[in-house]
This record gives sequence, C-alpha cells and structure tokens, in this order.
Amino acid sequence: LWISSRSRKASSNNRGKIKYFVMKWIEAIIEVLKEAGSPMHYKDITQKILERKYRPDSGATPAMTVSNNLTTNPDLFRKVKKVEMEEEKTAQ
Repeated sequence: LWISSRSRKASSNNRGKIKYFVMKWIEAIIEVLKEAGSPMHYKDITQKILERKYRPDSGATPAMTVSNNLTTNPDLFRKVKKVEMEEEKTAQ
C-alpha cells in the first residue's frame, strides 16, 4: 500500500493550550506507512497504530476500521500484490 502525505492535528483544552495529539484513523495509517517506507498488510498497520497509541480509543474492530479506510480511499492507497511486496523488499 502506498500513500500520499498528511499531517496530524492537535487537540486543545478550553484555554487554548495544546493538550495532546489525536490522529484520525486515516492520519494514523498514513503515519505508520510513512514510517515503514514499504507496503504493509492492514493487520500489521493496525498493530503498529495500537502499539504507538496513535488512537486513544481503538473501538471493537480496529483492523476492520483500518481495512475500511484503505479500501475507501483509492486516491491515497493502492493495494499491491505479495509479489510486488517481495520485489520491493529485495530491491532495498
């Protein structure tokens, strides 16, 4: 899966001070893929998002949420075959 870039947004409290960063699912997916630098399976992307705590709430089915975001945003993500993934890994 390949991506374009986006930035994460800051959440603030009532006084206007930045409290913490909260990423939308799509932003967390993009961040994980940028860090990886190569295609990843949606389950691996989900695992990294949860490990890095990019999402404060994971919901009941985080892997399905990631999969849904990947498939409904063809302008940002492209599904690649396992053969392409292996070729990418050996080229590096």
